[in-house]
Amino acid sequence: MDMDFKRLIDLYGQPGARDEFQNVCYTMLQRKFNENVHKMRENPGDEGIDIYVGDFSQPIDVYQCKFLLNDLKYQQINNSFEKAITNTNYKIKSWTLMIPKDMDIKERTKWTSWKKERETKYNIKINLFDQSLIIDNLKKHNIYDEVFKITERILLQQIHQKIESAMPAHKKHISFILQKTSNYLSLRITVFKDLYFNSYDVKSFFRQNQISSFHEMFQNADTKSKFLFDEIDNLIKKIEEDDYQLAYMCRQFIYMEKIYIDQIEDDLHYSDEYLLNLKSYVFQVSLQKIIWSLEQEAHSIRQYLSDTETPNSEVNAISEFDWRDTIITYKDRSDILKLLAIHVISLNHKFSNESFEIFYNKADKLALNFGLFLDSSIIRSSKTPYPTSISELIQYVKYNHTKINEVGEFVFHTHSCNVICLEELDTKAIDKLHKLKNAGNIKYHYFINENRVDKFKAKLPSDKEEFVKIMTLNDYSNLIQTHQEQIETLLKYPSEQLSDKLLSGVMYDGSLFTSNDNGFVIRKNKSLQ
Repeated sequence: MDMDFKRLIDLYGQPGARDEFQNVCYTMLQRKFNENVHKMRENPGDEGIDIYVGDFSQPIDVYQCKFLLNDLKYQQINNSFEKAITNTNYKIKSWTLMIPKDMDIKERTKWTSWKKERETKYNIKINLFDQSLIIDNLKKHNIYDEVFKITERILLQQIHQKIESAMPAHKKHISFILQKTSNYLSLRITVFKDLYFNSYDVKSFFRQNQISSFHEMFQNADTKSKFLFDEIDNLIKKIEEDDYQLAYMCRQFIYMEKIYIDQIEDDLHYSDEYLLNLKSYVFQVSLQKIIWSLEQEAHSIRQYLSDTETPNSEVNAISEFDWRDTIITYKDRSDILKLLAIHVISLNHKFSNESFEIFYNKADKLALNFGLFLDSSIIRSSKTPYPTSISELIQYVKYNHTKINEVGEFVFHTHSCNVICLEELDTKAIDKLHKLKNAGNIKYHYFINENRVDKFKAKLPSDKEEFVKIMTLNDYSNLIQTHQEQIETLLKYPSEQLSDKLLSGVMYDGSLFTSNDNGFVIRKNKSLQ
């Protein structure tokens, strides 16, 4: 069975998957046409072109890449097409849409109609590169394995097929090798997490740990993990006595795995001078990406070790470095508080360092009293001042959870905040909230009626819609059973302290303050800390 392009999200996380899809299309077109294939750099826009083949002195072939895994967004497609067809800097010979999905009959009918209408109007050829056609070309040009990074997975499958058919006694040895590889990934993740949570002052972190450089830090980590590879090597030598080919395949797997891990960590393969002078936000984002990718690889190995398919692997792989936003669906409003209770309890159980801002419906009178079980300082509850004063909510979130400005006088929070909205917001408000993610560790959680999910997803920024996870009451069934007593207590003893005021401003010394009438937060300028 072929991989599909959802694999890119597993490999690169949500923000990187769209860019990587464009890179895949570019590489495939390069191999297909050999020369005259170009990417268009955004400055400030892409002029309606992602990739083109040809030269501007003559009509060109335009390729537009849209990372749309679910519904086709014709507003996006129209905007890109109109930009290209009306641009005076070049003339178009053909226009091709590249998407990471195959159409059903309804979608194909609509696409055919859209295509014919514009071909007739503009007298150009319009083509479609869907998932199947792109994958066929990737295979034809021998880049399929490289794109989906499945060489090591294929090798693992070959190893298991071999031991099942010829040398079943070696099955426990292969499991041992995979377990040691998983242990190595865990050690690497710990190193990068320690660095991430001390990224405000790396030099102080180095002094405390008697480290003089990044090189020394990674060298120390390699020394600690060397025994793992010594154990693997000794075991492979034993396998070699019985089956040289199997031992060779095992060595290949370890070699490729180490190369892949090095590629993941490539963002930090620079000099100390360069890394220590990076803006804190850029440095932290690089660390986030590395940790997320290492955790995904560790998860895939553990899943392979279990030798069973995990139905909810996407949910099981969630970590504090998973920056996807969440839509929690409910059938009627009576479900909301139970879902809210288990959602917050489960997140806090997994990630105790994260905080929560819960914005209830404007008509709500009571809030869940999470202080009965959790640290009340990490959970704040307010009414949503919607629609008349939504700017107060946006300012409140901005002053609490972002670095405020490009200079970064107010530090970037390493631990993320979960902003939970029980009121459905409009497109303009959602767009403003999502812009804050560029300057803060914020995850958004939207509680939406199950009948309105598709309409709500259409409100999300076009580049974010694919990067959400959708949770239903069924997804929480086991957790509800586990935490039944806590949920019942929260529902039975609600709190009346539900603020309808959100205040934020700047103090005389330049510090920022926010308040929801039940408490306040003051953030000092770094120079005052």
